[in-house]
Amino acid sequence: MLVQAFRVFPGEGAIVGRLLTGYTDIEYQLCFCAGMGGGDVAKAITDIYSKRGEKRRVDIAKQLGGAGYCAAGLGAEFVEAIEDMMLCRTIRNQYAHCIWHDRRVGKLAFAHMEDIASPTGPGADPINLAFEFVDMPLLNHQEQFFFYTRDTLNYLNYRRRQIVGEINAGATIRTPTKVARPLRHL
Repeated sequence: MLVQAFRVFPGEGAIVGRLLTGYTDIEYQLCFCAGMGGGDVAKAITDIYSKRGEKRRVDIAKQLGGAGYCAAGLGAEFVEAIEDMMLCRTIRNQYAHCIWHDRRVGKLAFAHMEDIASPTGPGADPINLAFEFVDMPLLNHQEQFFFYTRDTLNYLNYRRRQIVGEINAGATIRTPTKVARPLRHL
């Protein structure tokens, strides 16, 4: 195993891996949601993925799809889904840009590489790293929130299309069960 701390915390490591790799599935749903709301999925995918940057992608999706969801009476739900997407992005980025460690306190520790490199941070001194911690309950909560966010974007896409008559009004669309917004770390 490449990350030594994941030998001690294999369950936590598995969830972190799923959060990092699964984030793109949420972005994929965001493209469809924005594209259907804006009337052009191909344009949404091109605009959203034409340049790098996760925050930029979410901002563009909000611009592309917002009016369509407002017109269908789903504006508040769309804004909330965008906020949830931003939290998923923040969680994903903190794990993508960190170093993992076993501090021998029963919880998986990580330190942000940007903080280490910051002029006001501890510098590249591994002795003075500022660690944050995660455990299985928190990571499970974060993973459930990622599922909820993906499912909400999918729901909004289909619900808007149903409201405006693009799909059968009798189609059954499963409303996602609300998941509370998780903490980023302990």
